[in-house]
Amino acid sequence: MRPAAAVSAVFFTHALLVAACVSRISSLKHGLGLSDAQLGLALLAGPLCSVAAMFAAGQLVKRIGGGRALRRTVPLMCAAAPLPGLADSLWSLALFLGIWGGVEGIVGVAMNAHAVDVESATAKPIMSRLHGFWSLGALAGGVAGTVAGYAGQPVALQGAELGLAAFAGFVVLAPCPVATKARPVDSGGRPAGTVLVLLGVVAFCSNLAEGSAQTWSSVFFTDTAGAPRDLAGLGLAVYAVSMFTSRLFIDRVLGRFGTVRTVRALMVLAGLGFLPALLVPHPVTAIAGLMAVGLGFSPVIPAALRAGSKIPGIAPGPALATVSGLTWGAMMCGPPLVGGLAAVSGVGVALGLVVAFAIVVVACFAYALRLGAVEALRGPQGR
Repeated sequence: MRPAAAVSAVFFTHALLVAACVSRISSLKHGLGLSDAQLGLALLAGPLCSVAAMFAAGQLVKRIGGGRALRRTVPLMCAAAPLPGLADSLWSLALFLGIWGGVEGIVGVAMNAHAVDVESATAKPIMSRLHGFWSLGALAGGVAGTVAGYAGQPVALQGAELGLAAFAGFVVLAPCPVATKARPVDSGGRPAGTVLVLLGVVAFCSNLAEGSAQTWSSVFFTDTAGAPRDLAGLGLAVYAVSMFTSRLFIDRVLGRFGTVRTVRALMVLAGLGFLPALLVPHPVTAIAGLMAVGLGFSPVIPAALRAGSKIPGIAPGPALATVSGLTWGAMMCGPPLVGGLAAVSGVGVALGLVVAFAIVVVACFAYALRLGAVEALRGPQGR
């Protein structure tokens, strides 16, 4: 199988397993009789272990490469899929979620590192499209988990079945290491560490907006825009579909107009599209606003990962681990930040402030996407 297709399958599988697990959190809570506070404590173990594991994954990728790292870690992720469903107490759930989070974090870094290798070897920009397949896998995992929950299937059995199916697919489609050529890099005269920090800021702020929009979209759609509660999920669906669709095609736009120019234009689109939803709250303006945010931020994380892998003087593995870890940190910080602001100003204003802050920061520091990247791909990719 072609390397691009193989790594696309890995992105899809990673998201499928993660989303299927997340979709059954409610079943785990009620099955163990946990309170909201206890569940929150248990859930914290997953992201914390995931972030810690990402930095270890950076060293693994540096030593053996992304393709070989995937061959060693994806089977572990498939084997760990049933673990959360085997928990019989709060602490065992935290332990199993921690193990699960650690393994999927390592796979996340390895698959992005291998994606960078494939992109460089094929001289075609594919990173955004790969993250589009991740979004598609998340949708499939959410549907699979919902169906399994409706049918009353135990969480552990669901995890075992999906893990086995994912492993079987991986055996057939397992990505192979690809040969890449060393290319000249240009950091714009700035130290490599400075470039990495700037990319981390861009990635953090982008995911701050993404995580906030994902988590609070349904509340914003009903409580602020006045949509019927039966349609609460429509806001998230519109946001997710717009981001997925954009990521499938945005690489061509980046190749034609350049990363920096495109990202700044999309930040303007996100701001102008979301502003009417705040000034004139209505289901129609809310749908348009969430769609604009999804479209606007869709290429930022893939572009930051691509740029981070090409910083002179820093190995791709550790650089990708740093950027990935910061994106996870933003996912943990964004929703609580909106919640705290909402207690004072309301959900609409709170979400608007976070999104506006992210837009300004990403637009201002978008040049870091060029500083870290090079003209390594066909077209003005780093312009």
